[in-house]
Amino acid sequence: MTHVDHSSAATRSAAHREYTRRRARQIAYGTWHPWADAEPVRAHVLRLRRAGASYKAIAQAANVSPATVHTLINGCQRSHQRIGSTQARRLLAVNSAALSDHRCLACGSRLRLQALVAIGHSPTNLAKQLDVSALRLRRILTGETRTVSAVLHVAVTSLYSQLWNQLPSEATGRQRASAEAARQLAKTSGWPPPAGLDDDRIDDPAYGPRVAWRPAHGMHPTDTST
Repeated sequence: MTHVDHSSAATRSAAHREYTRRRARQIAYGTWHPWADAEPVRAHVLRLRRAGASYKAIAQAANVSPATVHTLINGCQRSHQRIGSTQARRLLAVNSAALSDHRCLACGSRLRLQALVAIGHSPTNLAKQLDVSALRLRRILTGETRTVSAVLHVAVTSLYSQLWNQLPSEATGRQRASAEAARQLAKTSGWPPPAGLDDDRIDDPAYGPRVAWRPAHGMHPTDTST
């Protein structure tokens, strides 16, 4: 015999009746606006994305589903024209401060940092640029750290976008030794360089790069060739 949760059904029914009454009042007073223009919301979300925030981080900060955020950016033509007014209001309220309390899975940060090490950027130097301890950065590299703050995620994403095709300077013996040690660490660990990563999936926890370490090519800081 199937058990029916009458209390849960009653709660849903009461919520629906209240929604219906509120909607009727707003329609009567001319204040019922269920839809909003999607374009300013999309532009706002794209700015957050360019700053390194993931769909999931934005969705959680706005208290909407990740599918809502993804559809807003990548959905059909109709979804590009309008969005629910409540969802629009919540998404527009999301800013860097709202994201700062959110934690992200560390998988994307880990792959980005591993790729930079693979082309010769030392973990110590990366830690300095990110203003974190060398120990903290190594824990991210090795997978010991499972989540990172949204602020650190954005910082790693920004650093990666700057350095993914930039080899470290090797003008001095110390710099060459540092770069070689970084490449050797990546080779031993099987970390692929940036060219071996799928940028569209890099933040997906189910993603696993198909290639391991290999020699990488890029520009040195003083190299102005194309």
